[in-house]
Amino acid sequence: MNKPVTERITAAEAAAHLPDMLERVRLEGVVFEITSGDEVVARVVPREGKKALTIGELFEAMKSWPRLGPEESKAFEADLDMIRREAGPPRNPWE
Repeated sequence: MNKPVTERITAAEAAAHLPDMLERVRLEGVVFEITSGDEVVARVVPREGKKALTIGELFEAMKSWPRLGPEESKAFEADLDMIRREAGPPRNPWE
């Protein structure tokens, strides 16, 4: 397995870009070292045992999921039809 990329940033940069930083940690596995002056005061690292899946990995995982039988499929379709009727058409955000 590849060693994660480590980037060093200042506390001010971390504060200004926290949402982007967290996305990179979650999706790319980047490790951030946060500095104050010349000292590393914190590290932001990916959570152990949890990583984002690629689309290909998701499709592979889905192959092992249980399949609905014919009756379950019909009931699921009926549920979706009811939800669509009750919800109505989606709201146009530009109107």
